[in-house]
Order: sequence, then structure tokens, then C-alpha cells
Amino acid sequence: MAEEKFGRIQEISLQDMWPDEAKDFTPWLAENLDELGNALDIPLQLQERESPVGTKRLDIFATDPDGNPAVIENQLYPTDDDHLGRLLIYAAGKDAKVVIWVAREIGGEHQKALHWLNQRTDGNTQFYGVTVEALKIDGSKPAPRFSVVVSPAGNIKRSLNDKERQNIEFRRPLLVTLKQAHGITAKTKCDTAGAWCVIENPVMGVRGARLGTGWGRTLGFDAEIKQKENPQVFQNFAARRADIEAIILDPAVGDALTWNIAETEGNINIIVSRPVSIYDNPQAWDEYRDWIIDKFVKLRAEMVAAAGDGG
Repeated sequence: MAEEKFGRIQEISLQDMWPDEAKDFTPWLAENLDELGNALDIPLQLQERESPVGTKRLDIFATDPDGNPAVIENQLYPTDDDHLGRLLIYAAGKDAKVVIWVAREIGGEHQKALHWLNQRTDGNTQFYGVTVEALKIDGSKPAPRFSVVVSPAGNIKRSLNDKERQNIEFRRPLLVTLKQAHGITAKTKCDTAGAWCVIENPVMGVRGARLGTGWGRTLGFDAEIKQKENPQVFQNFAARRADIEAIILDPAVGDALTWNIAETEGNINIIVSRPVSIYDNPQAWDEYRDWIIDKFVKLRAEMVAAAGDGG
């Protein structure tokens, strides 16, 4: 008989991995929030386990990349009404912006409740329903798998295509480096699988830069300075155009810096780009990430300097 090419996936009981929800599963999840964050495409930072909310205790209190409160209620069993009530109490008590319910199964009526909350709230609070299962292949160690079944984007999260998956995979470590090494925060949205995400900018009157991974056949970002909101930055930046180009551009790798100056509208739009595609050359991703970080940090420094000049 020919040797089998593929192993067989086997689902195992969650209780085999975590016999007790409070003593086993919650501590494990708190230490492995990156697993949950990867499924949600929201990097999560642990703040406190068993966090007090009135007379109750929230399983996991965390924050998103912008420092917004995130509450996580978890179960090793199918969802029930009692835990839905607790979830809302925790969300209110922590003034949460991200509300996550993790369970073996998110019941249909509870999916509808979360979906309804996403529709009826003001958009500043996002509700997620996430299932967890344990799998192994043949004799391998068991591994958890999280699946998002309710999200602000819709009741059922669709499967990502190859380019969307590459956008996320390329961007995630880049955004982590920007935050940890340079204090620059990404304002990602629920559609972060798309070609764009927004990066914070500390200068008043400068729109947060848009990072484009799937920008035609180029890689780059743009930023916009509004004269009405910060005329000092607008004037100083426009006056130093040649110097800024000399600092930013590296002709050896095909850098381009495009200026769109609309004096009548009072805007300057700056586009920094490079004629490469992340989809064509994944082996060069580290180089591409370094290029973006270097250029953005330099451009941001020029904007900060422009804000301080002439005053």
C-alpha cells in the first residue's frame, strides 16, 4: 500500500487541553493573546486577569494598539444568556471599545445579539464572537484554533483571499516595530485586510499617513497637510521642499516623492512610493518594511520640525 501523503485532522475535547476554565483556559489565553489577536487582526496587550468590575471579575482585561480598553469573556462550553449579561456588564464597567466573547460555540441567538449590538451602537464599540477548538494531526500535539464568527464587518467573517492575507502578514510586524521602536501607533480598522491602513501623526493639521501595501504595483504611504488647520506647518514644509526631497529620496532603489500642492484648497499631499509589489516578492518583505519605517520616520521628523519652525 502506498504511503499516505497527508495526515488526518482530529478534533479533541477542549477539556482535554484545559480541564478547568478558570484555572487552565483563562490563564493560558491571557499568556497567548497573540493567538486570539491574530484571528481578529487586532494586536492585544494584556492588562489584567480576573479584573474586578463591581462585584464581578472579568476574565481578561486587555488593550488594543491604540490603548483602547478590550474585554474578553471566555467559555469552554457553548454560549449562554448568563455570560451574555456578564459581557455587557464588563463592557460598560470598563468602557470597552473592543468586546470579545470566546466560546466553544456561539449560539445562533447569541450571534444575532452581537450582530444587533454592532448595528445599534455608535461604532466606537466593536463586538466579536470567536469560537475555539482543539485540533491535532495524527499523533501531533494538540493546537488551538480560533475562528471569528461575528465581527463589526458582518455576522459571518468571510475567508480572506491571498492578497488580503499577505496585506495582514506584511503589515503586522511593521506596525509592531513602528509602535515599539518609534512610538508610532497604527489606527487600524476592521477592514485591515485591505490595501490601506492609517498611521497616527503627532502634528496638528497633518492627516494620519495612509500606508498602502496593495497600491497598484507600488509600495508606499501618503500624508496630507491642511493649511487651515496648521498654516505654520504648511508654509514651512512647502518652503523646504528641496531639502526634504534630498533627505527622503534614494534614487538607487527607485524612490519617488510626489507633491500635490493645492494652494486654493490649502492642502499639500505628499506621496512617498517605491515601484515594488509585496505580492511579487515575499522574500524581500523585511527589506520593504525597513524601507517604509525609514522613510516614514524621516518624513514625520520633518513635519515635527516644520511645526516648530518660525514660531
